[in-house]
Amino acid sequence: MLLNEAQLSALLRKLMAFGSFAGGVGAQAQGRGAVAIGGGSTATYNNITGYVYNDNAAATASDAVAIGTGAKAEESNAISIGYHSNAKAGNSLAVGSNAAATGEGSVAVGRNNTASGASAIAMGILANATGTSSTALGMQATASGNNTVAIGPSAKAIADDSIAVGTNNTVAEKGVAIGKNVKAKASTL
Repeated sequence: MLLNEAQLSALLRKLMAFGSFAGGVGAQAQGRGAVAIGGGSTATYNNITGYVYNDNAAATASDAVAIGTGAKAEESNAISIGYHSNAKAGNSLAVGSNAAATGEGSVAVGRNNTASGASAIAMGILANATGTSSTALGMQATASGNNTVAIGPSAKAIADDSIAVGTNNTVAEKGVAIGKNVKAKASTL
């Protein structure tokens, strides 16, 4: 039996990736012990464990996991689950359609959420936690200052060390806002 160039190339990739598994049209598992499942999926690193499931998912670092169409887990211990989710930083978790965890140790859970600060958490829909150690929970909640908490629809904790709890509350200077449509400044507390 003669092999054509494409078949020979595929065989060589399999031999170089001892102990790995690739399933699906165009799937590639090129690292030792790597797993890639789904059309166009890749697990591409050496002597490291990584798991990839679904179309065009990519786990490109040690112990990374990517599950879902276009999901990416780009750094060590990153986990990305969902359509075009992206766990871009080490030890980060992105779960949900278009969720992005780009800060070290950050967590983004829900549709179109972003956790870009280190140790930041964003949960809900369209929530953004951009400050270091910030937490945004709720639809369109924003925690942009460092060490901030924003809980509720459209809650905004902008200043460092601020807390906004409730609907459409904003803390623009260090302070606390609780209730509905409250705008807090340090000088008013």
